[in-house]
Amino acid sequence: MKILVVTTSFGQFSDSHTVRLLNMLSQLPDNYSITYCYPATFGKDQVNIALSPNHLLRMSSYLQKHTRYLYRIFANLTKNLYFPDRFSGFSKVAVNHFEDKFEYDVILSASGSIESHITGYKIAKKFRKPLVLDYGDPIFSLVTSNKTEKIRAIENEILDYATHVIFTTYATKNQYDLEFGCANKSTVVHYGYDQNKIDTSCQFDTCDINFSSVLYFTHIGTAFTNDRNLSPFIEALSLYQKQAKENVGFILAGRRSLVFSELANKLLIDNFKDYELLDYNLALEIQRKSEVNIIVGNKDGRQVPGKIFALAAVSKKILYINQCDIEDDESLKILSKHRGLFICRNEKKDLLKTITKMLELKSSSQESYEFEEYESSNLSKKILDIIDAC
Repeated sequence: MKILVVTTSFGQFSDSHTVRLLNMLSQLPDNYSITYCYPATFGKDQVNIALSPNHLLRMSSYLQKHTRYLYRIFANLTKNLYFPDRFSGFSKVAVNHFEDKFEYDVILSASGSIESHITGYKIAKKFRKPLVLDYGDPIFSLVTSNKTEKIRAIENEILDYATHVIFTTYATKNQYDLEFGCANKSTVVHYGYDQNKIDTSCQFDTCDINFSSVLYFTHIGTAFTNDRNLSPFIEALSLYQKQAKENVGFILAGRRSLVFSELANKLLIDNFKDYELLDYNLALEIQRKSEVNIIVGNKDGRQVPGKIFALAAVSKKILYINQCDIEDDESLKILSKHRGLFICRNEKKDLLKTITKMLELKSSSQESYEFEEYESSNLSKKILDIIDAC
């Protein structure tokens, strides 16, 4: 069976949904072939289908490669110029690419970007093929502008056509079942993790980080001041270092606000390691060796950061910074079985208290079988059942 995966989460625009796709599809049987169709602004792909959707996206990518300051300014100035999002135009070039020839059996559209699902829908409708939607976070309800109703109408049309809809949390599934009446064709498949990648990540070199004598707190992933704000943690860590006997450090990596690095340097955080985007396997190895891994929960409890599954399987202490009502936090429901979990609010005093408590205790470890239901081989079985039913 030939599967076309239409996504804006691939190549240079890889994000947590990319990892999710690899976890879900990596262990499908050999007679299932996967081709990715995705937006790209440079380079060629001899295996998959890379398409360039618009000029602003190309300029944005150029700036991101050469100067992150100008990139941030450009991104803020242009974020509202295209509808529905920065990948505008991807659906048009994708439909034109295939013209009248289409050799795939099933289309899987996958991303938190509505443009991915618009693209998958238009191709599926043109060639009368089954369409499986793989959602990340809810879309229309998180849009805080006059675009909300228009995007909701687009989603309604796409969901009505779709053969099946996959959500990452039960809260999002319940919301969409109620809003769009799709309960009879919706399923929850969590992000998950690949145990093999965790086991083999030790092949990657982390020699510039002194794990043998420094207890590192590590945050790898997306974080911005208006959402997953790390400033209170950095301030709390600075206070801890001034009074602590332990040699403690901080590793920061991923797509984030520049102010976090600036604050860490301003406060003279000891053993501060500052990285941009990291190879996924290297990131896993750093997380394996860190004393504590940090997760900043979402303000909307329906959203689950994809990294929580791998961090649970890595089996090190987790500092979970909660930002919504605990009873509404889907992430905490998943992590509740983790014996090394510490929860606090995103406030400096509470963080300092929790940091102190965590470092007073010996390192916690546990077998990853407690989270085995989220392992990639089990996710692939669920996806296989969905695709075979199309």
